[in-house]
Amino acid sequence: GARETALAPARRDDAGLSAVARRGTLNLVGAAVNGVLSFALAVIVTRMLHAAGAGLFFEATSVFLLVGNFAKSGSDTALVRFISQDRAKGMTEYIRRHIVIGVVPAVIFSLIAGALLFWFAPEIATYFVIKRGESHNPELVLMVRVMAAFLPIYVLFFDLLAATVGFGSMVPSNVINNFLIS
Repeated sequence: GARETALAPARRDDAGLSAVARRGTLNLVGAAVNGVLSFALAVIVTRMLHAAGAGLFFEATSVFLLVGNFAKSGSDTALVRFISQDRAKGMTEYIRRHIVIGVVPAVIFSLIAGALLFWFAPEIATYFVIKRGESHNPELVLMVRVMAAFLPIYVLFFDLLAATVGFGSMVPSNVINNFLIS
């Protein structure tokens, strides 16, 4: 009786330490896989599109990510904070409201940002001109416009992925960010 009571907290601590070790291992493996897959993507893109095409692809991707992160405006971070706070305080009735308040304005903002990115793609492309006498590269304009159409999906996806972290699970975020998206 007394011996089991004295050992009970130690067993709980060991279980918690074991869970942290598993998560840490998953994060380490995820980071390694992400590095390898990112390198593989860079090799594939440069081999298939050659230097100029790869440069255009990475320029368009960079513009997309900058505008996408601007469109999220911290909604992903806020979702993690407020959902986890609601759960910790036992106020789960506010979680749905926080998700709506976090996601809807960000998606609306991303629709506007995506439309502006599509509209101003030629002007944006002028900042990446490689050849003299060229006002903008039409291939870059096309890449930016195609990516602009996916901006709302990007924002919605990463906001909802952040919400899973707020619910206390790093597994979906780790698996998706490190194994599937590189």
